[in-house]
Amino acid sequence: MQVVIWLALLVFWTLFSIAYHPSILTDIAVTIVLLSSYAVMVYFNYLILIPHFLHTRGYLQYVIALLISMCGLMFVAFNIIRLIYTYFGYSALIGDYWYNYAIDLFGMIVHVSAAMLLVWIVSRLQAQPKS
Repeated sequence: MQVVIWLALLVFWTLFSIAYHPSILTDIAVTIVLLSSYAVMVYFNYLILIPHFLHTRGYLQYVIALLISMCGLMFVAFNIIRLIYTYFGYSALIGDYWYNYAIDLFGMIVHVSAAMLLVWIVSRLQAQPKS
């Protein structure tokens, strides 16, 4: 089911963002990089951060580790995107670094938050007694 969700997100974001990129190939490459970084962060959060910090009640450490992880991963992904633009000959269209970084970081925050909400809802539904 998770693969289907990520593939649906890939199709949605590719179609949604086509107007923001100079070519379909650039759009697909950028969307794959962004969505891959979002997926890595979602699974890193659930497999590493939550068990290490939240289950030991290290709430402040969790928030700090989550923010640092998101900022670091987005830094890597964002610079790969800039390389993609340069590779395809669109370096003049790259735009303001920090403005675009903030937009993409916000996207990561939204995806990680949505995944957390979805997991919380599913866990609550599964915890309900069967009648």
